[in-house]
Amino acid sequence: MHFIDLSRQILLSIWTHKIRTSLALFGIMWGTMTVTLLLALGNGFYKKSMENLAFLNNGTIFAWAGRTSKPYAGIPQGQNIQLGINDFLEIMQNIPGIQWYSPEFAKESLFQYQNKETKSSLMGVGPGYETTMQFKILPGKSRFFNELDLTQQNRVVYLDATLTKILFAMEDPIGKTIYIQQIPFVVIGVSDPDKNTGIVFSGNKTRGYIPYTTYLALQGLEDINTIFLTPKNIEDSVRIKNNLKNLLAAKLHYDPSDDEAFHMPDLEDKQVFISWFFFIIELFLGFCGALTLSVGGLGVANMMFLIVTERTREIGLRKALGASEKNILLQFLCETLLIVGLGGAIGIGISIASLFVLSHLHLPDWMGNPYISAFSAGLTIFILMTVGLLAGYFPAKRAANMEPVKALLS
Repeated sequence: MHFIDLSRQILLSIWTHKIRTSLALFGIMWGTMTVTLLLALGNGFYKKSMENLAFLNNGTIFAWAGRTSKPYAGIPQGQNIQLGINDFLEIMQNIPGIQWYSPEFAKESLFQYQNKETKSSLMGVGPGYETTMQFKILPGKSRFFNELDLTQQNRVVYLDATLTKILFAMEDPIGKTIYIQQIPFVVIGVSDPDKNTGIVFSGNKTRGYIPYTTYLALQGLEDINTIFLTPKNIEDSVRIKNNLKNLLAAKLHYDPSDDEAFHMPDLEDKQVFISWFFFIIELFLGFCGALTLSVGGLGVANMMFLIVTERTREIGLRKALGASEKNILLQFLCETLLIVGLGGAIGIGISIASLFVLSHLHLPDWMGNPYISAFSAGLTIFILMTVGLLAGYFPAKRAANMEPVKALLS
């Protein structure tokens, strides 16, 4: 069949059944838009989640004290492990290759500013804590405390976004004096409210951070809750972890093989699990969109079956005049693919426009920036081609297999 004649017949058929064609187009368009947007949202969420969990990739080690589960050197099991700041600093000096380290102290305290007050977690940490925990600091004058603040035991505080909002609703907090347990502190930094505060391992409480030297000077000596270490080179992570385990055991008098005495989770194993977890979520979103697109494909197939039924006599006449099964099959299949392709193109166009609008909206930081990846585009095209072929082949095959005499008499 000549290409021009084929195109004319396809367009004529589409125009004759324009209402049904419009409904089929809408189904394909809606399904394509759904699968594209869901995959784009999944891409943004996956990428942002991996960025927020980047500490899994940089060899970060964190550990917290527990209770011995094995007897050691005449000491029975069940002993609580206590790590003081001096022991911690001595151990850090004996482990080479550490880029950042920080102890973590925590205590619920009263935060006050003018007539506003709230109870929040007061965290005593070191300067390296900011990088290790990936804090998102508000651009401008805002900063985290540094080594000088630590050495001089300065009364400076860094506030997370939630605590900032409670104490300073519409006011710039930088440089303001707040009171923590009736003691004045100068606010030197706050979290960016448009981004995640950072990694928090326990609870969702609001938090204020001060140098751990200042914390200990005000609160008195306390046992360390958690310690954090980041190696200069990720390849040294295992060595540093083993050195830390042996030095802690020697200093605190417990069996080095006792994993319950000082907990050190293996983040590399968790990284694999978490990566697969988020990837499965992304695939699930794509699967949901694919189901929606498949429903649109069923609509197209149903429409083509109806068209074949209505045009039975026409098909019989064309076959009686010499049209081959191949020509009949080609016409109906091309008609279906044209509808699916046009609906898919419109759906993808709307998806791109929607993502452009979303990029200018104030989306939650955990959603990331939705985008259409090469994988998403390839998957959408594959689904469209599959839907088009399945929706068009069987009606076209039915039309091509009709016997001319039976078709003319129907």
